Amino acid sequence: MGLYTKAYAERIVEDCKSNITSVKQNIRKNFNDMDFENAVQKDQVESYIASMEAECNNLIAKLEGYSFE
Repeated sequence: MGLYTKAYAERIVEDCKSNITSVKQNIRKNFNDMDFENAVQKDQVESYIASMEAECNNLIAKLEGYSFE
């Protein structure tokens, strides 16, 4: 017997996915708002941003893999 109902657990997962999506969008928006002095810096930061977005996507995929009874 679990601690939470199926509906409650699914709502928690959906809330987490929503929060991660929001963070991912904010990361991208902040990057787009930055003013870089040279292309090398921009490319380096773009690489970090892409990595963070990929991690967010991986986490969302893991959350989508959960099932509750």
